[in-house]
Amino acid sequence: MQLVWKKPTVGIKSWCNWEDESQIPFYKNINCGEENEIPFDIELKAKSLNLYEEWHDFFNESKNSSKQFMPKYIFKFRELLNKLKYVLNGPQQIIVIPNIHYLTSLQCICWGLTEYENKMYPYKKDQILIHDEFTLEEYSMFRRKVFVEFGRGLMYSRDFCKLENRDRVLLFNNLVNVFGKLAIAFFSLRVFGHEDPCNLTLILNTQAGGGTSFRMVGEVYSEPTIATISNLFKKSSDVFMDQIYLPMKKIPNFEMIEFSFLIGQYLWSTDCIDGLSAEAIILSKKVLTSLNNDIHNYYSNLNLTNYVLRLTEIIKLTTGVMKHTAVISDIITQARVFEMFEVGEFYFEKMKIDNPHLIYLMS
Repeated sequence: MQLVWKKPTVGIKSWCNWEDESQIPFYKNINCGEENEIPFDIELKAKSLNLYEEWHDFFNESKNSSKQFMPKYIFKFRELLNKLKYVLNGPQQIIVIPNIHYLTSLQCICWGLTEYENKMYPYKKDQILIHDEFTLEEYSMFRRKVFVEFGRGLMYSRDFCKLENRDRVLLFNNLVNVFGKLAIAFFSLRVFGHEDPCNLTLILNTQAGGGTSFRMVGEVYSEPTIATISNLFKKSSDVFMDQIYLPMKKIPNFEMIEFSFLIGQYLWSTDCIDGLSAEAIILSKKVLTSLNNDIHNYYSNLNLTNYVLRLTEIIKLTTGVMKHTAVISDIITQARVFEMFEVGEFYFEKMKIDNPHLIYLMS
C-alpha cells in the first residue's frame, strides 16, 4: 500500500513556544520568556538522583567564572532533559487518516518525521534569512528544539512505543545526533532544492548560510576566542558538506519515505547499543525486516525494478555521518582541553550507559 503524504499547513511560531499539550505544573523560564512545562514528578525523581543538587552546585560555582554565560545554559540543559523524559516516557501519538486503519512500520516513521518537519521547518525558502553569522545561544536553542521534536516524532512509531522507557531512551540516545546531521542536509534540500547552486544549508530553522562559511558571533567571547571556535566548527562544516550534504544532493528526488527508511534502519540497528533488553533486540530484528519489505513495496509500486544502486547510495550516507562524528569528537576534546565552552550541555555526542544524565532519562 502506497500512501500520499499531505503536509498540513503550519503557522509561523515563536522559537520559545515549546508546545501546550499538557496541563501539568511548570516553572517559568526567565531566559526564554515563555512558560515551559517541567513535570512535578520529574523534579522529584531528579532530586532523588541528586542531579538538581549537582546543577545547583555548578550554578553557584560558575557565578564568578570567566564562563559567565554557563549558568543560563546549565538551566536550559536541565530543562531539555526534563522535556525529553516527559516526551519519551509518554503515550503513543495517534495517527488518524480517514479510511486507513493500519500503517506499516515505515509509514509510521514517515508520519512522525513529517510532523517533525511541520514543527521545525514551516518556512518557505523566501522566508529564510541568508546569513552566515549566528550566536551560541541561537544554536543551543535550535539543538534543544531538534531533540525534543525528534523525540515527539518517534512517538508516532507503533514499534517504538511498544518498548519500555529504558529501551526507548537508549534507542533515542544512539540515534539523535546521527539524525541531527542527516536532517540538516535533508531538510535544507527540501527547502532550497537539489538544484541550488549555492549549497545553502539551514543553520537555524529561520536562517541558512552558504557552504561552510558559518561564523559564531556574540558578546560572550573575545574576538580571538570566537575566531578559534569558528575555525574548529569550519572543519566540521567542511566534512558535513563533503560527506553528507553533497552525497545526499546527488540522489535525485530523495523522498521523505526514503529518508524515513534511512532513519529507521539506524534506529533499529541495535548491535552497538549497550543495555538493551532482550525484548527490544528481538523486536528490532522484526522491524528491520518490515522496513526492508516496506521499501521494496514502495519501489515496486513506482515500477522501479533496479533500485539497489539507489538504496546503496542512501545507506552510504551513514558512512559520511561516522566521519563527521569523528571530527566532532576532536572538536569536543579541544573544547574541553581549552575550556572554550561546556560541550556536555549541548549533547554533541552519544551518552555512555553510565552517564548520570542518561540514567536520569531511563529512570
